[in-house]
Order: sequence, then structure tokens, then C-alpha cells
Amino acid sequence: MIKTILRTMFIAASLLALASTANAAPIDQSQLSFNTGVPFEFSFATVTNYPLGQSFTAGKTGLLTDIYLGSNGGIQNGGDTLTMDIHSGNGIGGALLGHSTVNVSSIWTPSVNQWLITIDTTALGINVVAGNQYTFDFTAVTGPGDLAYRGILGNTNNPYAGGRIYTGAGYGNQPNWDLVFETAVDTNNVPEPAPYALLLVGALALIGFAARKRQAN
Repeated sequence: MIKTILRTMFIAASLLALASTANAAPIDQSQLSFNTGVPFEFSFATVTNYPLGQSFTAGKTGLLTDIYLGSNGGIQNGGDTLTMDIHSGNGIGGALLGHSTVNVSSIWTPSVNQWLITIDTTALGINVVAGNQYTFDFTAVTGPGDLAYRGILGNTNNPYAGGRIYTGAGYGNQPNWDLVFETAVDTNNVPEPAPYALLLVGALALIGFAARKRQAN
């Protein structure tokens, strides 16, 4: 009897653990079409930093884990360091949700015929809400790589309806432009654990009942 109950508990616990780890962070928003290259708009002589960002509308509720950017060529000479802010709302004037400095390099991605930069935002702990707008904003690029020269891919035809590009003084804010980007959101949408929890509670109750019965005997 006890062995059967313990076996049931083990199976239930295994299913619960599997349910909690099975979910990966899926792509949420995606805009991969391009027709131009957008530089980071840094003045190399005076090292003046201008922001380059993109607003987006979250389609899923959960943890923002990654931002992917299309690069106008591979990043050579060891990579770059990006300083990034993430704001609430459509634009860089919203509340600052997170600030990070990340090292990036580019990877050629044949499926989209582009160099893609992966920026891991998991550690920022930003939980986005479906239907709300957010803006990621790169305020500096440093390091031996040549990303500042190569820039980020963009599209002047506004293919992404959920937001728009935000650029520095050189371009001004272009209402009909979008960066090439994707966002990934961990929805934490695991299977409902209640049935497994009920199994565990029931198994514990049976163990307690069996123990009391043994004591009575």
C-alpha cells in the first residue's frame, strides 16, 4: 500500500517538474523585413551618444527574455558593448523598467538571410503585459567591434503596426520606420498544476490514514 502511494507521489512530482520546465521562451513580436541600414548615430569625433530604439506592443504576458536585432553585416574585431534601457509606453519618455550593459556579437542566420544580434534581457526581470507598449533604447555602443559603423537593419515602410523606430538627432523620429527586431517572452504558461497538487495531497492523506491504521492495529 505504502509503496503504491509513494509511486503515485513520485509520478505526480515528476509530472509537476516536467510541466514547470517544459515551457521555452517563444518569439512574441517579429519584424524581420528590411530595406535600409540604420546607424547608431554616434558622432565618432566627439563620441556623442544618441538613442536608437524601437517601441513594440507585447502580444504575450510574461518575462521578456531576449531581444533580437538584425545587423547590417557581421560584427568583427571582438564584438561590442551595448548600453540599453527599456521603458514602458511608446517612446523613451516612459518609466524606466530596466537598464543593462551587454556584450553582443552577431550570428549569420540563413533562415532570415541576416546577421542577428541576441540580447539576453532575462536578468532585468521585466514582465510585459499583452497589449501594453514598451520601448527598448540603445544609448551607447563601445568596444572593438564595428557595430557603430554597420548599424542595425530597418525598414522605411512601417511594416510593424505595433510600434515604431526612435532615433537620434541625425534622422529625427521617423514615424514610418521600424527596426528589424524580434522579442521573446517566457509566458510561464505551464499546464495547470492543480491536478498534480491534488494527487500529492491525496497521497499524503492516504499515508497518514495508513499510518494511523497501523498504530491502531
